[in-house]
Amino acid sequence: MDESANVFVTANSWGDDSNDFTTLRYSPVTSAVDLELPSEAGARLVVHAPWPNPFNPSTTISYEMPSAGEVQVAIFDVGGRLVRTLFDGQQDAGFNSMPFDGRDDAGSRLAFGIYHVQVTTEDLSATQKLVLLK
Repeated sequence: MDESANVFVTANSWGDDSNDFTTLRYSPVTSAVDLELPSEAGARLVVHAPWPNPFNPSTTISYEMPSAGEVQVAIFDVGGRLVRTLFDGQQDAGFNSMPFDGRDDAGSRLAFGIYHVQVTTEDLSATQKLVLLK
């Protein structure tokens, strides 16, 4: 994909007047050939920072799998207790994303605080921190 297909976005991540700016590069994928996945030798599971984070009432969890297989996406509290299983099943390799509505497996709203999303495959595991704010 040539550089002209990239879109660069500069944004203040906190929505205030500070000078804390972040530049992101977005490259639209036009076909399966454009996807670049890690080779098997250096295969790794990547869990991207949830967006938005901190969040209320919902955020998006996204990750990239190096190969197809079983995957579990789960939310844990700071004590390591499982509070929600977002996905548990078979997925294709590549980019995946799903919403998280700040609720536990019983459908109750979670307390405000710090949580972790963990994505686990048969061979790999990766974690990101989530902050649920009031």
